[in-house]
Amino acid sequence: MNKILFLFLLFSYSISAQNFKKTDSIVKTYPRFSKVENLANRIEKDFSSDTEKVRAAFFG
Repeated sequence: MNKILFLFLLFSYSISAQNFKKTDSIVKTYPRFSKVENLANRIEKDFSSDTEKVRAAFFG
């Protein structure tokens, strides 16, 4: 029973995990912004989904 539960938890985690390699690689090219508004505008321009925008803001 414990093995089945472990496999279920492992499988459900892998389904919910997201790949942010593309988002991270774009943000790595950003210059250092002197104003947070400039960073926010760039993120708004470069990303369409809210999830990507949050990741970009966190990573940036």
